[in-house]
Amino acid sequence: MIRNHHIIHRERSAAKHRGYLLLVLLMGGFVAFLVTTRSITIILEMLFGLFVVTAVWLITYKALTS
Repeated sequence: MIRNHHIIHRERSAAKHRGYLLLVLLMGGFVAFLVTTRSITIILEMLFGLFVVTAVWLITYKALTS
């Protein structure tokens, strides 16, 4: 029973790290995109897209950790 708990915990922290890595990659790509793009409408669209992605990521993250 204890061993099982440790495996579950390890899988959970691995999922957590994957989530953080995904978020960092998304942010990095977003920043790189902003640097190469000068159009304000595209920036606003990207900000909205990032907001949606972050919301979805948070919901998924909460589902994984609860």
